[in-house]
Amino acid sequence: MKVYEVLADAAETAGKNDLAAVLKTQTFDGGGAEDINLFLRCYNIVINEIAAEYFPLNTAETFETADGKIYFKDFDKTPSDILKVYGENFEELPYELFTTYTETKAGTVNIKYNYIPEASGFTDNFIYENTKIQNRIVVFGTAAEYFLVKGMYNEAQIWQNRYKDGLLSSLTPRKLKKMKARIWGL
Repeated sequence: MKVYEVLADAAETAGKNDLAAVLKTQTFDGGGAEDINLFLRCYNIVINEIAAEYFPLNTAETFETADGKIYFKDFDKTPSDILKVYGENFEELPYELFTTYTETKAGTVNIKYNYIPEASGFTDNFIYENTKIQNRIVVFGTAAEYFLVKGMYNEAQIWQNRYKDGLLSSLTPRKLKKMKARIWGL
């Protein structure tokens, strides 16, 4: 699924059917460009909020270091939290965090970390595809942000509640309910 498809659903949710049609057909002729860009900004705000507070994105990278310092600017993605540092044979290594780098043993180092996603464009892939975060949750959050920016606070609150409820229900582990066996004929 592409970002423009999520944005089209968010525009429909917000009652902007004309923008939804433009987004679905990708016929950007200049009409409604301001609102379309606003929906994209709202989408990116929601994605960053989900990544920072609810469902972090993580990855791992391998670095070669002579002095044990690995600068955050050298990571492929912007790290928000270092989860683990491993050596060449995947033994866990001690590390220390500083403002602009992390320091550990010199040599080959593998780092697993959470990251902040870069701003998405219209034709980028939906970053949470095939995860617990369904696109409808992001649609609700994007619509809520859109209404908030437009000063439509009642609508914003309604969609914000749906967004938060969707997040909580998708991230809460479900237990199977057991029914007591019935005894028939007593």
